[in-house]
Amino acid sequence: MGSAESESGLLEAARAIGALAASRSSDIESLGYLPQEIVEALEQSGLYKMLIPAELGGAECEVDVFVRTIELLAQEDASTAWCTFICCTSSVLSAYVSPASAKELFLADTIKVAGVFAPSGRAIRVVENGVKGFRVNGRWAWGSGSRNADLIVGGCCIIGEDGQPELLANGKVRLQSVIFNKDQVTLLDNWTAFGLKGTGSGEFEVSNAFVPEQNSTCLFLDRPIARPLYQFPVFGLLGLGIAAVSLGVARAALQELKRVACTKVMAPGKKTLAQRSMVQQAVAVAEAKVRSCRAFIFEAIHEAWRDAEKGSGIALEMRRDLRLATTYAVDTCVEVVQSMYSLGGGLAVFETSRLQKYLRDVNVLAQHVMVNDSTYELTGRIFLDLEVDIDTL
Repeated sequence: MGSAESESGLLEAARAIGALAASRSSDIESLGYLPQEIVEALEQSGLYKMLIPAELGGAECEVDVFVRTIELLAQEDASTAWCTFICCTSSVLSAYVSPASAKELFLADTIKVAGVFAPSGRAIRVVENGVKGFRVNGRWAWGSGSRNADLIVGGCCIIGEDGQPELLANGKVRLQSVIFNKDQVTLLDNWTAFGLKGTGSGEFEVSNAFVPEQNSTCLFLDRPIARPLYQFPVFGLLGLGIAAVSLGVARAALQELKRVACTKVMAPGKKTLAQRSMVQQAVAVAEAKVRSCRAFIFEAIHEAWRDAEKGSGIALEMRRDLRLATTYAVDTCVEVVQSMYSLGGGLAVFETSRLQKYLRDVNVLAQHVMVNDSTYELTGRIFLDLEVDIDTL
């Protein structure tokens, strides 16, 4: 658990780096990735290592601080916030691998991690020079932040000596998160999305790369460090990161609409946009929506943290609420940003308008599989006491 001083330092750093990112927002979009100036600021601030264990030089901050930090960054630039949270959640593997591997891979102050947990690779068990490991081939989509990363994670199916996928005791295929050095990975320059343009979320490939087994983990089998932060499921943290970005973008859209509404006059001699009753009503409803879904998220986080402090994992009901709160927040924030964009009228359609950027960014992040509509089915089944697959809960 981080100290109050370190937590305030993270939030202060997020505000400062957010301001820097806002000043480079156009550059971030045109480059398609984070400029080195911002990457170095994130390194020096410790934001990249928010979720890395304290013994490895990380902040090991509480989950609510992680969410607030990402939210602050997203209010200024969604791509910067997105790449930061992806680095943080990928770095959680530092609490799952062996202490020796964790020290070797994650100790450096400037370490940056990216990756994809989806099992788009095949890892064949081998022993080379007396070292147990895997020969890995694969191609992964959505490699956010990979251009700036030192380590890149790829989800894999493990293939045994018989050429068949290895199975866990429950009969499911064993999935392994494998950690590659960047020089083992080929980055593909194919991120051409209409939002989150600066995340560099293109594909990456690995061809016949050898990775020692100790530089990998099975999230469904291996047990992490027994401290509160690492009792939170990795997929739950991933969802919270997405929701945090959406909350930041929605807040920014509200602030921008208020600025526009107080200055935009519909016609000579007429009232400003802010003086129209329909705008007043829409802004009030939007504020209520954002504050409500945000409150749900932090309620779920605080309840789960109290459970995590007991050291025996987080109860199913609390994991359910974390996932439900994150998906509901994203959906709500999409509605709010769309409303603010619509209220902005003709001014909002131009590339110079911040509202159109917020609209693009929030709609791209909402497509992430961790916050799609299947979450409601998953959590609804738990509310109804039905059988459910909780692997990604």
